[in-house]
Amino acid sequence: MKYDVAKKIIEQAILAATNISAKFNRRYFDYQKFIIFSLGRTGSSYLVSLLNSHPRIQCYSEVFHKNHAIFYELDNFRKSSNELLTLREKDPIDFLNQFIYRGHSKKMRAVGFKAVYVQMIDERFKQIPQYLKSLNNLKIIYLRRENSLKAFISLLMAKRTLVWRITKPSMQFDEPIRLNFKECLKAFKARQRHSDLLRAFFDPHETLELTYEDLTRDVAFETAQIQAFLGIKPIELSSPLLKQNIRSLQESILNYHELKDQFKDMPWAKYFDE
Repeated sequence: MKYDVAKKIIEQAILAATNISAKFNRRYFDYQKFIIFSLGRTGSSYLVSLLNSHPRIQCYSEVFHKNHAIFYELDNFRKSSNELLTLREKDPIDFLNQFIYRGHSKKMRAVGFKAVYVQMIDERFKQIPQYLKSLNNLKIIYLRRENSLKAFISLLMAKRTLVWRITKPSMQFDEPIRLNFKECLKAFKARQRHSDLLRAFFDPHETLELTYEDLTRDVAFETAQIQAFLGIKPIELSSPLLKQNIRSLQESILNYHELKDQFKDMPWAKYFDE
């Protein structure tokens, strides 16, 4: 009797192991790899959520964030575990291949993640840019924001409220802020410098460049273009995220006219035009 029970337990264990192995073997690597590159506050979270509404696209968020790897979009990763962070710090390339560019279900035709400039120059992840350059099947989506003033305001608002993703109107920021000329000038110059440096990460890969302004102006057209770029049959995409601020610049900046006058005749004067 004991022998029969033991035999049955062993047979069940072998069957379970076989099923796990078979499930693993059904994972596929034949998909389009991609990365969304951007600077901060360009609507990249909005784009990630749009892409994740497509059943054949899997897009992770900031997996190389300075303090935590963000996996909340998919695969039941609610918060980063210590194990994930330990692996990421120890071997970023292994982390990338085990958790992002791993085997996926056959239905997935495009898999990627988003990264902002500061993450790609982080000393801990210095191997990643060169490794990405070596990948053959990789495409780059470069999302930029034409108005650096609005991007700067968005950053200040997020830091003030500690709210980085808006999912309902009551979360939208409705208090005007006062801006300092020197701080704005510093932010504009840094953003331009980082934008120029970020482009160095694109070579030699095929790149699609789009702006936040175009994406929000005509989301159907822009997302259809992105899907076609990734080799996916376009469908209508959606996102639960809302704009952080729906006010005009004059309504958002307490000292708007003073600041506009200070930037008159400078390259950044255009940012004050709605």
